[in-house]
Amino acid sequence: ADGLEIKERLVNPYGVFDYKGATYFYGYCENAGGIRFFKLSRIIEYQVLEEGFKVKEDFDFDEILDKSFGIYNDETIKLKLKIYYPMSEIVKEKQICKNQIIKDIDEKTIYFEATMKGYVEIKSWIMSMGSKVEVIEPLRLKEDILEEIEEMVGMYK
Repeated sequence: ADGLEIKERLVNPYGVFDYKGATYFYGYCENAGGIRFFKLSRIIEYQVLEEGFKVKEDFDFDEILDKSFGIYNDETIKLKLKIYYPMSEIVKEKQICKNQIIKDIDEKTIYFEATMKGYVEIKSWIMSMGSKVEVIEPLRLKEDILEEIEEMVGMYK
């Protein structure tokens, strides 16, 4: 085994979607007490139960996707970045998040702010910009990226 824990879950399936070439379903997970995303290829076995369920009325898939960077629906973070050229131009042309605020610092540098979910993918997106981005907030993300960079430096020495 590769260290992954096998769990049995009771899930009320709401819908199916494709993301980055993989198929997922989302639904209310009784174990977690909330909406979760499940990658179909990770499901070893499933059973369709006789009893039905009621869809939670307050659930809005589009609203979840509005705040999510990717598919991780974890805690919300207030993200503040300083982005340098040429990444600043690329980010200006995209809608990363519906609530994003982009301000010009100068001709080549922007200030990016958004309230987002999807910590793992946000970190990966920031890392993909290399030295063209600086995390201002949250501090935890800044520390996690620094740790990652130090590991990389260690590998390449």
